[in-house]
Amino acid sequence: MLIIGFGKLGRLLADCYADSSKVPIYNRTKASIEAANRNTTRTFTYVPPEEFKHYSYVIVALPAEAYQPFFEAYGAYFQEGTVFFHTATSLMKEEAEERLGEQTVIPLKLAGHAEHIAQTELGTFVLDTKEDKMVKKLQAAFEKKLTFIKGAEEEVLTANRLATKHTLESIVELEQMLCEASVDQPIRESALTHIPSGVAYSYMNGSLGHFGKQLVDEIKKREASNGENR
Repeated sequence: MLIIGFGKLGRLLADCYADSSKVPIYNRTKASIEAANRNTTRTFTYVPPEEFKHYSYVIVALPAEAYQPFFEAYGAYFQEGTVFFHTATSLMKEEAEERLGEQTVIPLKLAGHAEHIAQTELGTFVLDTKEDKMVKKLQAAFEKKLTFIKGAEEEVLTANRLATKHTLESIVELEQMLCEASVDQPIRESALTHIPSGVAYSYMNGSLGHFGKQLVDEIKKREASNGENR
């Protein structure tokens, strides 16, 4: 299975590839793959366009705006019948098909943030397909720290957008509150960098401390009370 792109998402996939002895990757700059090999026990293998024809399954880990230029330049190098898993969250299947032409396209969307998942080593990818075999194929190709499930790409887009919007609103508000409380910048930056993601991770995994659990109980009671008064 070939990975196209070596940005944050491509690197996440490469770092979780089950066969660490040979991780096939194409990137616009070969040098970045060679540089990464100097800081890993894995073997990232640069695959030139001339060898694309040897891969029946391809994960396109490119931003939406890079799809058209990439396939205009290299689309002819892939064999007929290649299955492309497309990952750009905002690019829907129909739009991807327009860029890929007469090829099989299956949405493969990451529910979450690639950089954070690389740190926590836990992530969920959603395949918009009815075929269980595709889910099994991807799960077998990557380590168990990545989970692959069936679902709708629209749901991933909605979840990612809502989570991003509300997280940013909360962080901007919190930053203002810390400034008003005269918290020094280094302390403020450290708190903003680590606490929101750490608290979210602990909440979802049921590992909050006493203070966190107490706050959750208070929030739930307040929400229940508000609901009764509506």
